[in-house]
Amino acid sequence: MSPDKEKIIKIFCKKFLDVEKTPNSFSEILNMNPDVLKECNKENEEKLKKYKITQIRHLVKIEPEKVKKIAKEQISRKN
Repeated sequence: MSPDKEKIIKIFCKKFLDVEKTPNSFSEILNMNPDVLKECNKENEEKLKKYKITQIRHLVKIEPEKVKKIAKEQISRKN
């Protein structure tokens, strides 16, 4: 891996992921479970599983209608 790519991955991981070992590639990051995301808690993890989101790469493939549905559920639970 090139030094630049390695540096970018390390910075990304430090900022957004809660992992012990730094992944070697972006593909590895995309294949990870969303629970490694720093902002993902147990409640979020369960909701993501409900929508069959088991990898970070699935987050970018969510249809806009699902995003709206998930957001409405979040808002209604807070109120």
